[in-house]
Amino acid sequence: MIRDRYRLWTGEDWEDVTGDVRATEVTSLTYGIPDQATTADPASLALRFGNPAGRYSPGNPMSPLYGRIGPGTPLRMDVAGPVHLAVPSATGAGARTPGSTTLDVAGDLDVRVEVALDRLPAQWDAAPPSGVRPWSAAAQTLAARAQGTQVSWVLAVNAWGSPLLAWSPDGTVGAVRQVQGRAVLPVVSGERIAVRAQLALATGTVTFAVAPSLAGPWQQLGGPVGGAGPTSVYQPGAWLDLTMGAATAGTAIVAAGQYTSMELRDGGTLLAAPDWRTAAPGDTTVTDPQGNVWTAEAGSEASEWHRRTEVAVRAWPQRWDASDTDGWVPLRGDGYLRRLGRGAPPVMSTLRRRIPSWKPRAYWPLEEGPRASQAASGLTSGRPAVVRGLQFAADDSLPSSSALPTLQQGAQFIAPLPSVSAGAGWRVEMVYRLDSMPSASQGWFRIDTDGGGVATVTAYIGGGEARIVLRDEDNAVVAQQFWADGTALAAAVGRWCRVRLVAIPITGGYDYRLWWTPIGEDQSWYTGTASAVGARPYTRPTRVNCVWPTALNGMPIGHITYSADPNLDVYGGGTGGPDGGYDGERALTRMRRLAEEQQLPISVLGLAEHSPRMGPQRVATALELVQECAEVDGGILTERRSGTGLQYRSRAARYNQPAILELDYAAGHISPPVEPDDEAPDATNDITVARTGGSSAQAVRETGPLSVLPPPAGINRVEDSIEVNAYSDDQLEPMAWWRLHLGTWGGWRYPRIRINLRNPRAAGLVGDVLRVQPGSRITVANPPRWVPQRALDLVVLAVDEAVNTDTWTLDLTCAPAGPWTVVQLGHGVLGRIGTRGSRLALAAGASDTTLTVTGTLPWTTKPGSAPWDVEIGGEVMTVTAVSGTSVPQTWTVTRAVNGISKAHAVNAPVALATAAVIPL
Repeated sequence: MIRDRYRLWTGEDWEDVTGDVRATEVTSLTYGIPDQATTADPASLALRFGNPAGRYSPGNPMSPLYGRIGPGTPLRMDVAGPVHLAVPSATGAGARTPGSTTLDVAGDLDVRVEVALDRLPAQWDAAPPSGVRPWSAAAQTLAARAQGTQVSWVLAVNAWGSPLLAWSPDGTVGAVRQVQGRAVLPVVSGERIAVRAQLALATGTVTFAVAPSLAGPWQQLGGPVGGAGPTSVYQPGAWLDLTMGAATAGTAIVAAGQYTSMELRDGGTLLAAPDWRTAAPGDTTVTDPQGNVWTAEAGSEASEWHRRTEVAVRAWPQRWDASDTDGWVPLRGDGYLRRLGRGAPPVMSTLRRRIPSWKPRAYWPLEEGPRASQAASGLTSGRPAVVRGLQFAADDSLPSSSALPTLQQGAQFIAPLPSVSAGAGWRVEMVYRLDSMPSASQGWFRIDTDGGGVATVTAYIGGGEARIVLRDEDNAVVAQQFWADGTALAAAVGRWCRVRLVAIPITGGYDYRLWWTPIGEDQSWYTGTASAVGARPYTRPTRVNCVWPTALNGMPIGHITYSADPNLDVYGGGTGGPDGGYDGERALTRMRRLAEEQQLPISVLGLAEHSPRMGPQRVATALELVQECAEVDGGILTERRSGTGLQYRSRAARYNQPAILELDYAAGHISPPVEPDDEAPDATNDITVARTGGSSAQAVRETGPLSVLPPPAGINRVEDSIEVNAYSDDQLEPMAWWRLHLGTWGGWRYPRIRINLRNPRAAGLVGDVLRVQPGSRITVANPPRWVPQRALDLVVLAVDEAVNTDTWTLDLTCAPAGPWTVVQLGHGVLGRIGTRGSRLALAAGASDTTLTVTGTLPWTTKPGSAPWDVEIGGEVMTVTAVSGTSVPQTWTVTRAVNGISKAHAVNAPVALATAAVIPL
């Protein structure tokens, strides 16, 4: 019998409500992504609660759940599967065995852990350690011998999803050496993987590897790293326990998830090997074959439950039969994507978010709507400014801001400034865009003070100069300074800039300076120093008092700030900073920043340097901004199956993924029918990629079966276009060709591959099936004979799951994985690139093992290059030897590798059986 479990969040705890779910009714769970999309559809869960007594009627005051359930109530669905150690996200969670000299590693360190992490990578919660920002990505400890400031070794996953090994030769934190992998783990949250780290003491080199399980086969992850010279690993004896999943040292957090097993080796000697599959559900101890007793702590325990989804209940519709004796609730819940995207307000502009976080004394964004009559403060306790002659929301050309006002006839801005401490100095600043230099000097920016020698500080521009003028209470000039450098003045006009007046305390008075800085640049200019000494020791600003002349009409302004520190840059200026909307920021960096700023539970898997640069971040909802990152990068954004939140699998992380699930049609793993769809409904052979605010690039498939040629040579022209927020126009052409590659891949789609887990022949697959998610790669061996491939290599797009007491089926919608198979240097198969235009120079019989191959260029004859697989006319052969350094060449082959043996005509095309492509 299939066992499932349902729990409702009732305000204080997760209440088990499984007994009230109509077990004979089918619970339906759907989740997935449209073909070639970058964002999944929200998960949807449909089930039926029995409700004869009105327990699940939110408006029923007699229900024990009255006031505790309603629209949005969280609901979890779990199913029973293989036993594992369930480690929650709690301090000290995991399992440990007491320290002993039998666990000391004197030779090469070899540690392996098999786990499915709930979050990969993880994030800090709302209360991280001091100095760490909430919701930022965090490292997770998988296994360690470390406690406090004592360290022997630690195996972890860093904040980007790459493995990390740290060790100390003498046991102190100060002596720790740390090495991080060059690639990320090829799985996402909830997908199981075995992670291995080997430290060679002679060289200090660390080799990371991954496998489907501890049984292997192991595949090196990136290349060896480190190598700083000979090293050793501290042998703590009884001082340090050996832990599995527990964070006990450094800045790593608990690696919550499902732990299957672990191995610790001293060279080839196995020291510890706990396997939680041997435990019974609820157990908190296991003993490994080496006699080590492992104890689960902080809520960790052996469990059979596997999370399928967490949804928010959409509504509680009440239904009953004609006799009024039975009632029920046909419930439907939605995943996190629906909740995040529904009714969400836009994220404030990057300046509007950045400036208050740096705590200026006063701030007026001027991002009002077109009918505004005053300028509201951007600070909670601030006062509005009096304005006249401002046309609000008139200019939206500054990417880091919402629309700003332009100056009209009689434009004026008056706002009181809070007092600052004596001698602290001050800084008043605003953004502006002056299209051309005025012919005569014009008042640009003015600050009134409390007098005593300097009553006003005014900035002027025009007539070939910028000038700062200090006047006393009688309007007499106390001091002034001007700047007539042509290069500096040219930087002040024709673009968005920041202008600031700064007062710097000096002995007996202040130095005053006028600065201007182009938005998004590092270079600043200032007029020089106008000093006020002797009249009064200190002066304090009292208000911004700008009255702009007619010559500046049409100039947009905004984001007026006041700080009690002349050196405090509340704008975050410079190349790629918030004042320029983070123009040029990497896609994955932006995702992680948005997660911090918006408190989004999102695991972003991938190295930022492998993602493209983006254009400025504009005003949009949080989900739209994250989706914009996904569109530029080309990965997929899905819901996290193992908990509330999102998961992003970057484009680079999609390349050459290992298979999460290996099926065998001949073994009965798949329920018939297996019906491929070769119509390629999503094929696009003419693709245009445009840049927001920039140019565009087009890629067209002009030859081949999916080309723009009329049938039967092609499929006619099928156009598609997309706009991406890329950083520069030169990014567009590679993006267009990559999308064309995805859109014209000739492999078959499979609308349904059904796995019936109630079928005894598929029952052993439960553990692997539970890992499958949108974006996962699966394989099918021994497909039906009418399917041309020797094995199906597929990517799961969507899953429809049906569960009740007698049924548990998963219908997988799949697309070819081939487009994501790319060149990998040094790999025995993926490191090869075929010779274009190769063909048979002579016809070959069905049993011939010697072929004559010609073409534009010869194939390599380098010793050790063979064997490799080629495909000719649907038959796969293994090339074992090549003779001849020019075409034609003679090949020695092994025939019928895929079970197909046939004769081939002269000029039959010859190509690699696994054709890797150059990635974007």
